[in-house]
Amino acid sequence: MLEKVNWLLVDALTKQRGTEGGAVVERLLTQLLIELDGEDHRPGVLVIGATNRIGAIDSSLLRPGRFGKLHYVPLPSQEEPALILQALSWKKPKKPLDPDVDLNSIAQMEACKNLGGADLRELMNEAAMAALEEQTSSEGSGAIKMKHF
Repeated sequence: MLEKVNWLLVDALTKQRGTEGGAVVERLLTQLLIELDGEDHRPGVLVIGATNRIGAIDSSLLRPGRFGKLHYVPLPSQEEPALILQALSWKKPKKPLDPDVDLNSIAQMEACKNLGGADLRELMNEAAMAALEEQTSSEGSGAIKMKHF
C-alpha cells in the first residue's frame, strides 16, 4: 500500500527547455528529473503529474521511468455533468438544493456545454453563494434555487 502520494502540476514547473524562464527553469527541470530517476530508492512514494497543457512539458519528463504513461481525461459526456453537479451538491459542505432545482436541465443548458469538473464545481459554488447572499439580504431560505444558476 502506498504511504505517500505526491501530486505535481508539471506544466507550471517544467516548461520546455529553451523557452521563457531560461536558466532557472532548466535548473528546476534538471533537479526534478534527478529526483524522479532516484525514486526507485523511495518505496511507497508515487508521483503523479497533472496538466491541461501537455505540449508545454519538456519531452524528457515523458520517457518511461518518469511520467511514462499518459492518461487523457476528456470532458464529461452528455449525461455526466448532471451526475457531477449532483455529487457536488452532496459534497461537504452540503449545498441544500430547493426541490425545484433540476440538475439535468441545468447540465443541458448551452452555457454548460464543454464544462469540465472544475467549471461545474465553480458553477455550483457560485449558485450557493448567490443563495447565501439572498438569505442574508432578505428572507431567503438559503436553499439553492434554479434562479441562482
